[in-house]
Amino acid sequence: MKALPPRSAAIAQQVLHERARRSFHVFQALMQPTVSAEPYVDADHLRAIAWKLQQVADGKIRRLLIAVPPRHFKSYQTSVAFPAFMLGQNPALKIICASYGADLADTFAQGARQTLQSPAFAKVFPHTRLRAKTPPLHDLRTTGGGYRYTTSIGGPLTGLGADILILDDPLKAAEASSQIARDAAYDWLKSSAMTRFDRPAEGVVIVVMQRLHQDDVLGRLKAEDGWDLLELPAEAMTTVTFATGPRTAITLNPGGILFPARFNAAVLAERKAELGEAAYHAQYLQRPTPPGGHLFKMKKFGRFDLSANNRIGQYEQVILSMDTGVSTAPTSDYSAITIWGVRGPDIFLLRVERGRWNFAQQLEILRNWRKRLSGLLIERTHTGIMLMEQLRRESGREEKLIGYTPRLEKLVRAEFAANFVETGLAHLPQDAPWLEAFEQELAAFPHGTHDDQVDAFSQFVLKLREGPPFWLPMSSYPPQGLVRVRIHGG
Repeated sequence: MKALPPRSAAIAQQVLHERARRSFHVFQALMQPTVSAEPYVDADHLRAIAWKLQQVADGKIRRLLIAVPPRHFKSYQTSVAFPAFMLGQNPALKIICASYGADLADTFAQGARQTLQSPAFAKVFPHTRLRAKTPPLHDLRTTGGGYRYTTSIGGPLTGLGADILILDDPLKAAEASSQIARDAAYDWLKSSAMTRFDRPAEGVVIVVMQRLHQDDVLGRLKAEDGWDLLELPAEAMTTVTFATGPRTAITLNPGGILFPARFNAAVLAERKAELGEAAYHAQYLQRPTPPGGHLFKMKKFGRFDLSANNRIGQYEQVILSMDTGVSTAPTSDYSAITIWGVRGPDIFLLRVERGRWNFAQQLEILRNWRKRLSGLLIERTHTGIMLMEQLRRESGREEKLIGYTPRLEKLVRAEFAANFVETGLAHLPQDAPWLEAFEQELAAFPHGTHDDQVDAFSQFVLKLREGPPFWLPMSSYPPQGLVRVRIHGG
């Protein structure tokens, strides 16, 4: 390529530096050669991470969680480039960066120091300079009074204030199975680090990590309100869409690879063989499941396009199956409804709703669905019996109401549902807003925190097996039940 004339080249550099002052994506790409000899790769997932961090810089996000596989350059962006970018914007900012160990934290700090001292940085942010020529790695202070302070999880923070707190890999992979280690990391964040904000209403927290356990720091935080979450699987199990800018986004269809330039299908297969399925699902797919939590083989589910198969008339019958809760208390069990379309021997999950609803709320939900669906399958618990009695009184008839009395233990009921999944006749949507929570609960069962959706699913499968009411005709599920049909025909 022909070189630009000197004046044109100078103007181009000036424009680039101006863009880097305003755009974190441009800045981190420009700074990357200062810390690495490897050529920069403008990957889609780096744009997605950069866009989330840009929203933090713009004051639009204050609580950010990023789950991303290892060796996908997450630490360069969040722990090296982003603190430098923010100090360039405001050299008085106080930034605390922490990782699970001092060696790892120092590695990130070294990259940040190289960036802040580089000629490239000085051209973009000429007014931000480090106070000392050779500052200690753990305490990079600017002449404007701000700093990037480095510590490890559990380290002391006495006397330090903060505007931004960044936790990069707060838990060591080898310690993920230890509840003591998980508790320590979470408690340090909540009880120590998050108390350091000079202006708590404006303080920013960023947690970036590879998932290691359902109960790791990110797993606990995502269950709380107020967190913005970016989850980036190395390969997509379902359709995944993530924003890369205010008007741009990337979609990965099932089987799509997040970072094919470095981690193609062959490399990912090697990593899976080396790590084992459980660790691979956690670290690379961001879907950790506890040991023993593989009763349901999620890959055995069929997949279908919900947008093209969401009309009641497309199915022989559409049935709601409900697991009823008893309380609205934050610690109580959920109520859950699953809605299934039946087409021949195949069943299709059309919708899931879950909440801590009181009796009146559950009743109203069932009233609304009763008008539209073929049947309402409700477990005969105390709450379920009252709901069915009230619905009978309101209509004066049994129409559409199906009671279910469990005669087997919860785990045994779930095993019947898991065996049905093995047949390939159960189908989940490729994409739906409620799908991830449903899949996570099934994958974790019986060791997960909740099992309400599992119960709603398993009672539906058992009712099909035992025989639906005579007024609910289905070509593959006769009222006398599958077991009796096989006995009489055998």
